[in-house]
Formats: sequence, structure tokens, C-alpha cells
Amino acid sequence: MGMYIDEVKKNLLALSEEKENFHKAVNEWKFIDSYLFKENNPDAFWPDDATSCALCFQWPINEVCLIENSKNENQLHIGNECVKKFLGDEIERQHRETIKQRKDTASYKKNKILFEKSDEFKELEILSGILSYGRRKDKLIAIKERVQIKGGPTKKQYASIHDIFQGWFGDAWKDILEYHTISKKTTNPRDKEFLNSLVRQKKSKQQLSPKQTAWFNGIKGRI
Repeated sequence: MGMYIDEVKKNLLALSEEKENFHKAVNEWKFIDSYLFKENNPDAFWPDDATSCALCFQWPINEVCLIENSKNENQLHIGNECVKKFLGDEIERQHRETIKQRKDTASYKKNKILFEKSDEFKELEILSGILSYGRRKDKLIAIKERVQIKGGPTKKQYASIHDIFQGWFGDAWKDILEYHTISKKTTNPRDKEFLNSLVRQKKSKQQLSPKQTAWFNGIKGRI
């Protein structure tokens, strides 16, 4: 342990203006940023390409704190243990908070990608597309963004989205969803316009005629 501390002190003093008093030397250093090595270097091979702590040479480290000397602008990339043990409460606090933000962002990005591949997201996209403007659309977009952060809606959240459409359009909302979905799939302009007219008709709570039902079933059979 003594050799470890001596090594840390020697490495910090070497890049500080103060060369004798370790505690005075520490005060020369300020927090610049913290980052996750794996997130910053997605193509790097872990752990072979990983960085090491500039003070104790621990390797590999993923949570990295970048500090800079305020007198000579030297910079060091430091691991968690040395931040906690040697750099003081303020730098440790900034490092801890920044790493948390980085992890939250990384988790959000990962969950967002997974969610956007899911059937639930596709349906939410369709449902939000049904609403052309106004508070209803804004509310649905807000719901979509909120569940996105968690990697997709829970069963309860997903049911609540359906409940919202049930309240807006009654039992017709499932028909509206089906017409809109098929409209996105068909390449026939005439069929697409017909399906869009059915969406508008159902949103107005009007029933389909037998002829319209037959035409829709024909389109559905061709998809």
C-alpha cells in the first residue's frame, strides 16, 4: 500500500508546479470532464485498447476522470480509485455526477435503439400519425418519448395508451389503426386514398357501407 501511495504522489508531483508538498500540488488540479471509455471508443477492443490510470497505472479503466493543472495546463486521465482517494471531495463529486449523466445517456441511447425496433414503437408511430395536429398528438408524442427512455412501454403504460384512444374514438380506434396501417403498406394510390378516407370516416364515428367494407377486405387480402 505504501509503494502504491508513493507511486501516485510521484506521478502527480512530476506534472505539477509544486514538487515537494503533495497536498499543495493536488490543489493545482481542476476537474475538466469524465467519460466512459467504452462509449467514447465503440470500435476499441476491450480491454486491450483500454486506457490506464495516469497516477497508479491501474488497467483497464472504463470510468475516466480528466483533470488539468491550472498552472501549467498538463492533463491526466485518472481512474475512480485515485479520484476518490487523492483528488479531494469536489473533484470526486464532479466526477461522480458526470459519470452518472454519461451512464444515463448511454442507457437512453441503447434503450432508444431497442425500442425503435419493437412492435410497440411501430404502433405508437402509427397512432401518432393518425393525429395530424393538436393537443392529442402532443400528448401521444410525450407518452412515446417518456416510454422510450425506459426501453419501451410497460404493459400498464401500453394499456393506458390504448385507453386514451378508446376515450378519443371509442371502439372505432382499432379499425382506425388497421386502416392506417394498411394504408402505409399499400402502394396503390387509389387504395391509399380510400383507406385514408376510411380513417377520417371512423374518426367521425361513421359506419362503413357494405360496398366500403367489401373494398377494404379486397385491399386487405392483397397486402
